[in-house]
Order: sequence, then structure tokens, then C-alpha cells
Amino acid sequence: MRLLPVFFGLTLLLTACPQYQPVQVPMDDPNILNGQWTGTVVQHRQSKALASVNNRLYVQDGNILEVYDAASGIRLSTASLPAATAYGLDSVGYRDDGVIIALGDDKIYKYDALTLGLRSTQAYPINNTYIDWRLSNDAKTAFYRQDKRLSTENGTELQTVMLPNHLFKVSGSSDDQWWVVTADQASFRVVRSTDGSGFDAAPQHPPVSGCPATTSSVTLEHLRLSNNEERLLLTYPDGVLETRDLTGHVVTTLVLSPCEAADVKTLAGQADQVSYALPHESGLLDVKDGKILQRHTSQSLANVVSSGSLEQTSAASSALSDRFRDPAAQPIFTFTPWNSPVWTLPNLSHRLSLDVQAKRTSADSADVTGDALLDGRTLTVSGKLGGVQAELQAQGLPFTPFLDASLNFFDGTTNVASADFNNRLTPISVTPPAYSKTATPQYFVDWNEAGVSRMVGLVTRP
Repeated sequence: MRLLPVFFGLTLLLTACPQYQPVQVPMDDPNILNGQWTGTVVQHRQSKALASVNNRLYVQDGNILEVYDAASGIRLSTASLPAATAYGLDSVGYRDDGVIIALGDDKIYKYDALTLGLRSTQAYPINNTYIDWRLSNDAKTAFYRQDKRLSTENGTELQTVMLPNHLFKVSGSSDDQWWVVTADQASFRVVRSTDGSGFDAAPQHPPVSGCPATTSSVTLEHLRLSNNEERLLLTYPDGVLETRDLTGHVVTTLVLSPCEAADVKTLAGQADQVSYALPHESGLLDVKDGKILQRHTSQSLANVVSSGSLEQTSAASSALSDRFRDPAAQPIFTFTPWNSPVWTLPNLSHRLSLDVQAKRTSADSADVTGDALLDGRTLTVSGKLGGVQAELQAQGLPFTPFLDASLNFFDGTTNVASADFNNRLTPISVTPPAYSKTATPQYFVDWNEAGVSRMVGLVTRP
């Protein structure tokens, strides 16, 4: 009988630990990715609303950009962004001149917001990784920590103040033009990021009875009105929003909700409006008139746009330890337009069947070839199966061996998808038989398909 050892790394926690041997998995073991398997893969959404302009809703999902009709939910177009955008924070944004900005691994990418076609790229000015860069909410500025700021419009490096050693930045406006700084977390100043000029951020309104001290924190937003005047919006823990001019003079005050700190954020394409979020609601606020235009029960500021609110609804429960890979437990996102019925973002799913043969090529690997049915479409399959290391743990069973396969799926010579398959063998002992022979064989699936964000699923024996 041929055996496929599953090698595992040993972390020697005690000098008295015995010498463990590789787990031996026979090639005819039902856990081997051989023969027939069937299951479902489902899109694993982590969607974020970027902007809503002219009834077009822009949604980022991993490194995929989707455009929907905001009122009806009809998907208008999609585009693949640089792979790094799936991992970077604040890495994609809509710029008011109709450009989508994406921070890639080694350069900045600029896409036409109507066609989603790539317009141009721009190199970072210093040699570092994409993870060090963030994009402002208005997508006009890319900033590197607190040291460098770069215009995404013309590529020039923006002047940036160097704060004294006793001051540090605690927050900033979404366009990164204004910062809140402090020396002791007890008093705060608002400063311009270019030259450090500014004013004391202490509240100019009387205390609200029974509310938290207004000096404990402050948040900030910068807004340019339709009449081209600029305003700074300061919110305090007592629920008061102060609208100030650039010298710090208070123009208006508004209580959004007594004793509840609010966050506010500018909106693409909306000069006089901002979104706000409280512990119990979010919505739209007209800064010029001081009126709340829309309210919604969502508490997430990140996904409020001018046409509505995107939020994740509860997924079905799952008993699997890897519940995020359970096809029945994937996140579901709904969009609530302010003036239209609610609609749900589609979760693409596939029915997958495999009929494959695993041929052992070494002590810890095998070639996998065969056929697959993807929603009834016949594909050919090729790839590798191997044993993957597992670590000796300080408590519980000393290792968790598993089998891992990487497969490619072809329609003729066209590679239509790739997938990683992972089978965690159920350990029962450190000596043979080391894993359960009665546990149901199953492979978790990470599915990669062009134009679709991450998909996950599970295959078992039919």
C-alpha cells in the first residue's frame, strides 16, 4: 500500500518531548483528493461603499470594484484592481473629478469612474511597501504615516509640518488637510497639516447637563461648501457639533444627539452635506442649513453614501469551526436607498463536482488530474496535492496534520479559475493511528476567479 506522509514541524517545548514520526496517509485513504467530490463555493463578501455619484454606487470588495444602479441594484460594471487593494487599509477612493484611485503594491493606479478603464499610474516617491500608504477620503492625497503626503492629482509631494516631539496626532480630517493634536490627551489643538497653524480645540459651547466632559476627546472634518467657503466640523462627547471657520471662530452649533459622540465624514459629489454616525443611527446632515436630511438605523459611518447606506446583515449560523468557509454562512450585504426599496448585493455561487486522480510523485506530494463540472460546465483539472506542516502546541493534541492541494481549472487552454483545497485531518493520538479514520472527509475550498472577489466553500464525498 502506498503512503503519503503528512510532515509536520515540531516545536520542542520540553526537552523530554518524544520524537514524533510523520503521519502516514495511504493513497487509497478517503481523505486523499482522489475520485469524486462535490460541493458549493460561495462569494465571501467584505464589501465597502466608496461613493455614490449620479445614482452610480461604487462598491469595493477585496480587489474587485463593482458599480451598481443605486436605486434598483442592477450591477452596471466590474473591474479588477491591484491585488494589494484587498489587504491595504483605505486603499481605494473616488475623486471628485471622476477618477477612482487605488493604491497598488508599487504604484498608484488611476481609473476612469465611468468606464473603469485604467488611465495612468504613478510611482511612490520613496521605496516602501503599499501597506505603509493610506488614501484620504476624498482620494486626493496619499499619505505615508505622518512623514510624507502625495497629491494623487499631479504627483507632487505636499508640504507637511513636522510636529514638535511633545505633540502627536490623534485624528484628522478625511482629506488630511487638518489634524487634531495633543500633548497629554487632556487638551487638544486643531492644526493645518501643511504648516502647523491652527487654534485651540476646546469647546466653545456651554456644557450639556449630565453628559461626558467635552474635553475628553474631539473629532474633526473639513468641508468645502458650494459657495466655496471652507468649514471645520468639530464633534464632542456631549453630542454637540460645532461648525467653525478656518480661524476657529464658531459659525453654528448643533446637537445631533445629547450625550452621544458623533462621527462625521464628507461625501463624494456633495459639497454641503456630510454623513454622520451615532451609536444608534447614521444619516445625512446638511451643514449649511443645520438640518438632518436622512436617518437610518445603521451605525456604520464607513458605508453611508449620498444615496443610501450599505450594511452587512447576519449570515446563517454554522457549526463548522471554519465557519467563514461554510457556504451557508457567508456575509450578506444590503443597500438601503434613502428613497427606494432595499436591495441585496448578489453573492455569486457555483456548484462544483470533481472526478480526479491523485498520482504519488514523492514522499509528500502527488499530481492531481481529472475533470470538473462547474455549474454543469465541463472543465479539466490539474494541480498538486501535498502534506502541510503543523506545529506542536503547548496544550491539547500536539499537532494538526492536514492535506493541501492547489488546482487549476481549464476550459480548453483557458485558465478559468484556480483553487486551494485544505483537509484538516482529525488528530486523535500522537502515535498511529494518529488521525481519525471515521471522521467525514472534507476539503475547505478557497476559489479564485477573474472579476469576482474571494469565494469559499466545501466539498465532500458524494
